[in-house]
Amino acid sequence: AGKLVRKMVRFEGKLYKAKTFSGETVIRKWPKPQTLVNPIWWCTWVFQFVWRWFQSRPYLPMLLAIPAVAILSVFWGLVSAGSRMSRGSTSISLKRLVKASMQEKDYNAAAFGADALIKLYPDSKEHRFNRAKIHAAADESEQAIAMMSALATNDKHTESALWLANRYGGIENYFDLTSEEQLDYLRWLSQAIENDPSLVRPRVYKATILESKRDFQGAYTTLLAIASESIEIQYRVAFLERELGLTKKARDRAASLIRLLRTSVDKAPQETKPRLQLASMLIFTDQEGRAIELLTAGLRLAAPEDHSKIRNALVEALVIDSGKTIAKDRSPRGLMRGLDKLKQAMAIDATNPALLEAVARACVAASESTNNEMIVLREALVQGVNSDTAHFILGTIALNEGDVASATSHLDIAAHNNPNLPGLLNNLAFAILQEEEPDLARALRLSDAALRSLPEHPYLRETRGQIYLRLEKYAEAIADLEKALVAKELRSSIRPSLAIAYDAIGQPKIAERQRDLLGKGK
Repeated sequence: AGKLVRKMVRFEGKLYKAKTFSGETVIRKWPKPQTLVNPIWWCTWVFQFVWRWFQSRPYLPMLLAIPAVAILSVFWGLVSAGSRMSRGSTSISLKRLVKASMQEKDYNAAAFGADALIKLYPDSKEHRFNRAKIHAAADESEQAIAMMSALATNDKHTESALWLANRYGGIENYFDLTSEEQLDYLRWLSQAIENDPSLVRPRVYKATILESKRDFQGAYTTLLAIASESIEIQYRVAFLERELGLTKKARDRAASLIRLLRTSVDKAPQETKPRLQLASMLIFTDQEGRAIELLTAGLRLAAPEDHSKIRNALVEALVIDSGKTIAKDRSPRGLMRGLDKLKQAMAIDATNPALLEAVARACVAASESTNNEMIVLREALVQGVNSDTAHFILGTIALNEGDVASATSHLDIAAHNNPNLPGLLNNLAFAILQEEEPDLARALRLSDAALRSLPEHPYLRETRGQIYLRLEKYAEAIADLEKALVAKELRSSIRPSLAIAYDAIGQPKIAERQRDLLGKGK
């Protein structure tokens, strides 16, 4: 402030011209330096300046100009509206042209109309999406994919991402695709979900794929966002929570669903869907006995056309109950109880594939028993099924006992009329592999067919891995055998095979690591 005052001293007392509020010119003196550094003085000066500016405006001419400004605004509004109406009319005509041309398969005319629409509305995602579909209809797949990819990734257009995924035929064909196609399908499903997180069906499809790859965390994250959409999704989320070790969350979710579904069943006991859903939740919470009672009652209350659904669910509940009973108690008494539950299921539906495989497993588990009562029950089970299933069971028992010739004979007969049972096909492939001069090409065909139904099943992967090893296709053998390592009970047979395969491809350190893990029982 001191420097500022010294610089302004030379102005003190000097005269200058100024105007009053009335516009009169007067002579004034420069104020003292102390006044110039006073903020109140400057505020007063600014106020006076602004006030004089407002006083000097020609308000009367401005008022007279308002009608002209209004007329000009209306004129430009009409011009703009006319332009929009003209563009809208042109747009309607072009859309009609595109639609008619597509119906007549005149793709050149359709492309002309679509391009004109894009010029009119360059920011329209819809018009560019339709142009890409015209490319696809005209067998210009590269251009279609390029346009759709740009829309899906750059413009976050959900329909384009779904189109790119659905060109592979949907989730039903996923397991028939090549590895590269599967990755591309999953990529565009993920892009569609990123573009629109509220999508339900794409999330369910993605979760199904991730579950098949045993990526339970990824599947859980994908489904959790839409868990409230349906009871089926909540059930899947509960299953994934249990797989991930989130036991309390899984049980809390299941308990909430059970309360909800029990209310629905009580209100409408003749309805089949809530009864089936409640049975599933009871099984999930290890209440198989209650699920069996619930389904048995459903056979009396439900409409006749729903009986087949309830019977299937009842058979599955008995199969699960049987498996848990045998797993908990391997004694003759436990095996007897498990076989008895399977006998009850056989009386309901002796053609159920899950039941037939369960009967085979249970008979194998009981095959070493010398208990007369169990032998009689086992034979009764075998006699209670059709001849093909009996051969499946007898062949599996023979395979378990090391009788390869008998196993191959029985399983061959069973597979002739049951070419779609993965357990049967896998057992036959494994039996062929044990022969002195195995038909490895046939064994591989059978194993491939089994894996088409259950692509990530560790037992099926292990069988094909061993076949690849015998065929000296070491890279393929490693891929299958490493996926089969998730089954701890198979590791003692898988690790020596992996060591052989890694040695064969020139990876001795990894081979040695497999032998070390085998020695440690891992």
